[in-house]
Amino acid sequence: MPYRFTFFEDLHRGTENIVGIDTLIICIWHESLPAYFMANLKYDRPYAWLNHPIWFMKPVQLCLEWIGTKEIVLASSGNSGREGLNKIIELIKEGHSTLVSTDGPRGPLKKVKDGVLQMSLKTGLPIIPILYEFSASYTIPTWDKKIFPFPFSTLTVVYDKPVLVKEENYEEAREELTRLLNQ
Repeated sequence: MPYRFTFFEDLHRGTENIVGIDTLIICIWHESLPAYFMANLKYDRPYAWLNHPIWFMKPVQLCLEWIGTKEIVLASSGNSGREGLNKIIELIKEGHSTLVSTDGPRGPLKKVKDGVLQMSLKTGLPIIPILYEFSASYTIPTWDKKIFPFPFSTLTVVYDKPVLVKEENYEEAREELTRLLNQ
């Protein structure tokens, strides 16, 4: 029997919250990006990403291509953000799922920005907040306090309840996303 090295165990909770939703708008905090990539080694549906256009993000863009991202839009708040957001909204309407680290690219830490809310509002699709829980982890001292697992820890991916944004609940949706992501 061959030896199999397991760096971490991957568990999922709340998958009933995404059943029947073909196109996902996933929302996480920027601190969870390492966990997101550990849990998503290959996409099972078309994805489009809005990614910061600065040169040192090229390795991230290569990783995104490797896991199967179909479209990478190079823009962020302060860097053709409005145009990038409109392109992502167009791609979502065409059936591409997306992920938004809503407090990126530079904060403020754990504040839901308008981009993800606009995606839901303009597409009519709910936002799926996702939490990542490690049984043992450490935080690096960066602005976003990225979280990394210790070897052999368990990663639990928690799909929380969908939040649909409408004109009449815009600020309430922001508060609900903040609450769900901070559990």
